[in-house]
Amino acid sequence: MRSKYLAAGILVLIVGFLLGWGFAPAPAARPLAPANTPAGSNQLSEVQKAKTVSVMLDFGDGTVRTFTDIDVSGTKTVFDLLKSLSESGKGFVFSYQPPGQYGVMVEQIGNKKNGDEGKYWMFWMNNRLAEVAADRQSVAVGDVIEWKFINLKSEGGGQP
Repeated sequence: MRSKYLAAGILVLIVGFLLGWGFAPAPAARPLAPANTPAGSNQLSEVQKAKTVSVMLDFGDGTVRTFTDIDVSGTKTVFDLLKSLSESGKGFVFSYQPPGQYGVMVEQIGNKKNGDEGKYWMFWMNNRLAEVAADRQSVAVGDVIEWKFINLKSEGGGQP
């Protein structure tokens, strides 16, 4: 009889140990320090310091060009970013109307001009249709900017 209680007690201890081990929190992961950085240092690598955004150009005909990890150091607006991409030899022309009452109006990106096929260039910032002109929309690290050549009437009212 005593051996039955002893066996049951040992079984309860083993089961309790295994259950406790299964529910124990996982140790927190620590990022590895770069090879030339002392362990525990808070210094960031050059890649981590970079201020980048992503830009997509949808030409409305199935052609989509994407630019990822675009450095935006010194870039203030969506307009500045598009202009610098065009001027840096990324392979597309870009034209615009000078700032008016509501700001700059992008007229052409690549071979697509406003009004062709009833379509116009519009941009979305972080999956939201912009409410201001490109020269009045500031850019922040991590932003995703989508330029689309669309006819809003046939595109569902401005959804990206």
